[in-house]
Amino acid sequence: MPEKTLVSWNAMMAGFRQHSLHKEIMVSFGEMTRDGKRPNHITLLNLLPACFSRLQETAIVTLLIIMYGRFNDLRLCLLLFQMGEKEDISLSNTIISAHVQTQNTKKAIKFFFELLKMGLEPDNLTILSLIYTCVHLNSLKLANSIIAYTICKGFNKEVTITNTFNKKVTITNALIDLYAKSGNISMARKLFNQLKGKDSVS
Repeated sequence: MPEKTLVSWNAMMAGFRQHSLHKEIMVSFGEMTRDGKRPNHITLLNLLPACFSRLQETAIVTLLIIMYGRFNDLRLCLLLFQMGEKEDISLSNTIISAHVQTQNTKKAIKFFFELLKMGLEPDNLTILSLIYTCVHLNSLKLANSIIAYTICKGFNKEVTITNTFNKKVTITNALIDLYAKSGNISMARKLFNQLKGKDSVS
C-alpha cells in the first residue's frame, strides 16, 4: 500500500469503531501518531468511544485536552471540554493551560472568571496556570491581583505541583520567574529570599 495518509488512518479506525473493536482503534491511533500523522476532529470521533470504554470519562478527556493543547488545537480542546464533566476542576485546569499554550492568554483569564461564576474552587494548578498567563501578558498588575487572591484564600505557595509539561514547580517559583522576566528584580529577589525549600528551578 502507498504511504498511509490521515484519511486512510481515519477510515480504518472508523471501520473498527463500527464493529466496536476498541483495542484495534487504540493500537491504530498509536501507530498513526508514531507515523507522524497529526490527528483531526475525525480521528477524535473515532477515538472517543474506544477511550470511554476503557477509562473514566473525565480522566481520558483530560488527557486528550492536554494532547490537543500541545498540538495547539484549541477548537478540539473546547469540544472535548463540552463533552466532559464541567464541574471537575482538573478538567477546567487543562482548558486554562490549553489557552496559555495556544497564546490565547486573555481567553484564559476570561475562562477563569467563568469558573468562579460556576462556583468552582480553583486549586494550586489553576493559580499556576494563571501566573503563566501573566508571564505571557507581561502583566504585573494582574499578577498582583492573583497574589492577593491566593493570600485571601490561604493557598500554600510552596506546595510542589506537576504541571501539564510534567515539570515540578511551585507557585512561588513561577512568581519569581514572572517578576524576573518583567524586570522587577528586587521583588524576584525578595520572593527568592523568602523561599524555604530552594531547588534548581528557583
